[in-house]
Amino acid sequence: MDVFIEKIRGKDVSDLEFGYVLFPEKKEYTDVDRKILDIADEFGVEVQIYAFDEWVQEQLIRASNENIAENALAIAWIKAYTESFALMREDRAPIDEPTHDWLQSLQNVFQ
Repeated sequence: MDVFIEKIRGKDVSDLEFGYVLFPEKKEYTDVDRKILDIADEFGVEVQIYAFDEWVQEQLIRASNENIAENALAIAWIKAYTESFALMREDRAPIDEPTHDWLQSLQNVFQ
C-alpha cells in the first residue's frame, strides 16, 4: 500500500480506478482496510479489493460493455499479466514481492 500511495501522490487520479487482486480469495486485513480508508480520505479515490475470480468477472463485464472481443481481451490480459510479473509495468502494477515463481508457473502452462 505504501508503494501505491507514493505512485499516486501529487497526481490527478480522480478519473482512475484502483484495486488489489488477492489470490485465491479475499481475506480480512485490518491494517490494509485502515490504509484504504486513509487513501480515500487523502486522495478522494476508492480502492477495490477483489478475489481473483471476482476481478476476472469485472474484466469480462467491462470488456463486454466496451465491445471488446473475448480473444482480444485474452491477448491483452496475458500480455499485461506477464509484463506485470516481469516487473515491466511498475508504473501501473507495482508489485513489491518476488514474482519469479509466478512467472515459472506461467511458463509451465505453455509447455
